[in-house]
Amino acid sequence: MFQDREGYLWSGGFGGLTRFDGQSFVNYNPKNGLIDHNVTAIEQDDYGNIFVGTNKGLSVVSNNKIFNYKQSQGLTNLTITSLCKGFNHNVFIGTFKGLYTFRKNKINNVPELKNYKINSIFKADTSLYIGTNNGLIIYGQGNLQFIDKTKGLPSNQINCIVQKSGLIVIGTDKGLSFYNRQTKKITSYFIENGLIDENISTLLNQNDDYLWIGSHTGLLRFDGDQFSYYNIGYDNNSNIIRSLIKDREDNLWVGTHSGLYKYRDNSFSTFDKINGPGNAFIFQIFRDTKNDLWMCSENNGIYKYSQGYFKHYGIQEGLGTNVCKTGLQDKEGRLLFGTKNGLMQLKNERFINIPFPKEFKGPYEMLYKTKDNTVWIAGRNGIASLTWSGNVPQVKYKALPVKTDYQVYGLCEKMLREIYGLAPPLQDYLCFTATPSGTSAKSGI
Repeated sequence: MFQDREGYLWSGGFGGLTRFDGQSFVNYNPKNGLIDHNVTAIEQDDYGNIFVGTNKGLSVVSNNKIFNYKQSQGLTNLTITSLCKGFNHNVFIGTFKGLYTFRKNKINNVPELKNYKINSIFKADTSLYIGTNNGLIIYGQGNLQFIDKTKGLPSNQINCIVQKSGLIVIGTDKGLSFYNRQTKKITSYFIENGLIDENISTLLNQNDDYLWIGSHTGLLRFDGDQFSYYNIGYDNNSNIIRSLIKDREDNLWVGTHSGLYKYRDNSFSTFDKINGPGNAFIFQIFRDTKNDLWMCSENNGIYKYSQGYFKHYGIQEGLGTNVCKTGLQDKEGRLLFGTKNGLMQLKNERFINIPFPKEFKGPYEMLYKTKDNTVWIAGRNGIASLTWSGNVPQVKYKALPVKTDYQVYGLCEKMLREIYGLAPPLQDYLCFTATPSGTSAKSGI
């Protein structure tokens, strides 16, 4: 997305180029002269012309006319990945193979970078910061400086670049980095530091107050100390963030796989509060410490209801199956869910499988938390206890002292850490007691 100097918002994508004046949309596509319908980058030069990068070349919109540039005009690689207004009235064009300059209707390549895949270009002061699949390149005053993994970056694939508080912020496919140009020091953040996805797709600096971070898993805001997660919409595509822009009124515009959203006054204007679980077969509902509601379903994964909106969690977030009948939050804030394939922990918006002993036979449909924060999991041949050593799960299996498999459906706690359970087979019931030292059973109840 891009806002021009007149205030119009321009957006691209598979449907061509679209201009929005605040009330209506105007679309440009191959039918009215655009070189291709797949728009990958937008920029404006010093003369007010709109540059449009596509997978088949460059289009320039000037005075409501469209001029196209291809190989015959010097653009030997037609797959444009990025555009950036440069110096002396020129525009830099990043492509799948090489960097080019556009000035006075002429396109020239930059020989030193002819074999590089350019992912992003950012201008700061008298230098260009160029993100490639081979690291970060600083191009200024005829000199090239290369920064890659050997100098502290988490990855050589640079997806996006911005500047915040004098630091160069670098989004890679394996983390977020801040580069200090004076000290040459790089500080990086990963999932364990608060990211929900280390593959950063877009960045936006909001007045040096906040850094907005887009990924294929959702939207984050970083205030310098903490990361805050923002749910864009109920469907997963709306949380695949492709672009971010701040307009003149300080509104945040978010381009997603599900359309365009505007964020202002702590809310997204295009949220639809009606959408929710729909016809999902809900088994369990519980409330977490933030007062959010969690709903476990048999056929459509998990839903979270927060501040009037639903967010869906399923296979795309790593759940592994859409069959989830139970869940709870332990005393330390961990969110745990029992699925037909195993016990999962939701951490940083992704599900992590908790390994169990091979002897334990699921189906993980009953969870129970005791006063000492032990979580008990019911199975069809016994129960298992889950405790934590730091952040490492510790699972112990306790077999029932009977030969027949019993599906455990009910658990409750008595004094002295005794767990009572009820397990009905086809003909009678088994009542058992579990303690730290073992299990005992009595049938025929």
